Amino acid sequence: MSPAPDGLTESRWDALRGLLGHGLLIGLGVALAAALVGHFLIQPGWEGVRLGLNGAGTLLCVLAGSFAMGASDSQEATSFHRGRLGQATERIHWPLAALTVSLLAAGLCFGLAWLVSR
Repeated sequence: MSPAPDGLTESRWDALRGLLGHGLLIGLGVALAAALVGHFLIQPGWEGVRLGLNGAGTLLCVLAGSFAMGASDSQEATSFHRGRLGQATERIHWPLAALTVSLLAAGLCFGLAWLVSR
C-alpha cells in the first residue's frame, strides 16, 4: 500500500478505481474528439463517426503496445549493462497503470464504434 497525499494509505481497490476512472474519462474525451473529427473531417454522418472511433481505438492500442515495447527495451539495455558488470538483473517493470488506462480507453472507443454501427 502506498501512502496517499493526505497521509492515509491507499488500498489496491482504491488504486484500481482511480485507474478505471482515468481510463473512462480519457476514453470519453478521446471518443468525443474522434467522433467530431470523423464526422467533420472524414465523412459526414454516422459512418464518419464510426471511422473516427475505430481509428482512435486503434491508436490507443498502438500506444499501449509502445508502452510495453519501451519497458522491454529499457529492461534489455539495463540487463546488458548490469551483465557486463557481473550484477544480477532485475525483473521487468511493466507500466501497468499506463497500459490499463490506454487499453480501457481503446475498449471504450471500440465499444462506442460498435454501438454506432448497429
